[in-house]
Amino acid sequence: MEIRTLRYFLPAAREENMTRAAEQLHVTQPTLSKALKSLEDELGKEHLGYLLTFDRLVDTSSENGLVFRPLTPRLETKLFIVWKRYQMFSPIADRFLGRIQASFSAT
Repeated sequence: MEIRTLRYFLPAAREENMTRAAEQLHVTQPTLSKALKSLEDELGKEHLGYLLTFDRLVDTSSENGLVFRPLTPRLETKLFIVWKRYQMFSPIADRFLGRIQASFSAT
């Protein structure tokens, strides 16, 4: 596994858009796509996305095509969340932070 390929993965995941990630990395979109496909092949994935998340954090309604599968046995954790005050987040991270803040405001 090449470090370059892993460095390509982070902007692609953060941007959630291959074209913008390619622009940010100063590579062509086909170059980025090929690198990420080789990473998928190397990791043995069947071109599907996996997301490890907390229950009810991501919309898993039938309209969006996502399915939530709980881990068995159930895993629980004590969690500390720290972030920079003016940090720019991806849409999913921003939604997560908003829900965390709302849950503490309600108590």
